[in-house]
Amino acid sequence: MMDIEPTTESLMTAAQCWGDKETSHIEMNSALAVAFAKRLDDAKSIRECAAKTPTNVGQAMTVIKQEMIDDNPADPGSYAHVWHCNIAMMCYDAITKKLLDMPKGRGLDHDDIHAVSNDAASRFMRLCFDVETKS
Repeated sequence: MMDIEPTTESLMTAAQCWGDKETSHIEMNSALAVAFAKRLDDAKSIRECAAKTPTNVGQAMTVIKQEMIDDNPADPGSYAHVWHCNIAMMCYDAITKKLLDMPKGRGLDHDDIHAVSNDAASRFMRLCFDVETKS
């Protein structure tokens, strides 16, 4: 669970637990109330995410695409950029393996492979998600 502040709504709900008949005899523990409120927020977030869960591939692609667009796709570390880097690395690995299988003295250097890999990843991201990840 992330270390974030709980919402006021969840803190109020947690505090109300000490006013319940079953718990009125227990002294309120503020650290426990904060931990409980965070769990409430976490559960609410999971329920909201589940409500948005797509039921088919088309809907899933729409959700993924919008998340990438909304997360500043050209910024390093963004959702789209992470996909970009992973795709580029797969391309890099595939090209490198192929070149290692080739006779010595023939092939591309590291910078060429890196450029080709990133270009391929950018093309894929534009095609699938309509985002520009090239930097």
